[in-house]
Amino acid sequence: MTHVTLINRLEKGMLKPLVFVSLLANVSFAETSLQQAQLLYSRLAAVKLSQSSPVLLNISQLIEAKKWKEAADVAIGSEDFSNVSLFQFFAPLSSRIENPDIELNDFIAMGIANSFIDPVTNKDRPYTNLVDGDFSVTFNNAPLSEANNTVLTNAFNTRTVLTPANLKIVSPQRINIPSTAAAGLLTSRQFLKEHAIAGTNRRMVHYAFREFLCSDIKEWKDGDPAITDEFVSRDVSRAPGGGIAGAQQYQAECRTCHQLQDGMRNAFAKHDFSGTTSSAVYSATTIVPKINFNNLFPGGMVVTDDSWENKATRGANAARFGWRGPLSGNGAKAFGQMIGRSFRFSTCAVEKVFKQVCKRALIVDEQLIKESLARGFEGDGYSLRGLFKSVALVPECMGVKQ
Repeated sequence: MTHVTLINRLEKGMLKPLVFVSLLANVSFAETSLQQAQLLYSRLAAVKLSQSSPVLLNISQLIEAKKWKEAADVAIGSEDFSNVSLFQFFAPLSSRIENPDIELNDFIAMGIANSFIDPVTNKDRPYTNLVDGDFSVTFNNAPLSEANNTVLTNAFNTRTVLTPANLKIVSPQRINIPSTAAAGLLTSRQFLKEHAIAGTNRRMVHYAFREFLCSDIKEWKDGDPAITDEFVSRDVSRAPGGGIAGAQQYQAECRTCHQLQDGMRNAFAKHDFSGTTSSAVYSATTIVPKINFNNLFPGGMVVTDDSWENKATRGANAARFGWRGPLSGNGAKAFGQMIGRSFRFSTCAVEKVFKQVCKRALIVDEQLIKESLARGFEGDGYSLRGLFKSVALVPECMGVKQ
């Protein structure tokens, strides 16, 4: 059985990962270094090169010399990596329906730009910037044209070549927003457009957890009967549908999500998105009016500022998220910092990269591999490019034998 056959069976679910690694030890790489180079490049850069490509030949020579890390560096240093692979990585995160074919937007562009090497430090920018950074991007040096939105030129909205030369990070994120209210992708125009338009900003918390902690609200709700409900807002009925049955439903279901979610949504109490002007809105002096709409239960919480508290800290949630910083604060940046400092933030990044590069999801038996990659990710300064490389080179992904 050849190496390629093993990989095909692994991807189709015909072979368990641990069995794959065991069999791999007794298999010689029958395919040529050129074939191995093609596999490595296509997995990292998401593009298949022609057999005569100088880039492919270079990677092939590095593999023959057992320089797998250097070979991977060629792939992640390519324009294909930023334009195709990173686009594929960030696109679903930018859409409420997680559409991989969405047009280029500021969320995707910010994610890609943050993955470039910082010309000042000559190091990769940390992935944590994406949830707490005060930055946006310009394309071909397009200036800020209005108070709260970066210009999105026609060229910017097409899948054009994105490089450090034409896609640059700028700060502040928006002219009228203080640094304490900027939280990277969480306060990007696209994220606000998807999750802050209408509603009362609960989706901002829901999708921050979903996209950056790989945790849907159904997984982290707290069903303990002893949980309190002081953070549940007044727009939530304490007896949906009325009567005893409605009151029981609130106690058994509604409260388990809302106590946690409502306690944190205040981080975005000054953020909104205007469908009329199609622009992000920030209220510097007061909360946005919609936050306290629908007074169904007058005794419920009334939001007066952007102070928030994380109640997803008990029981299974303590182990699930691995919180490592303040669990309360004011504004979106502090909320984003809480997200970025958690261990779940790192393991979530590993899960997403592994699925993209290895074409399968990590399984329960690979928990130690996931945690090891996550610790390496943190030790490498949260370099997303470095994580792509590390994932590609673990034997459980493509069977690389360094």
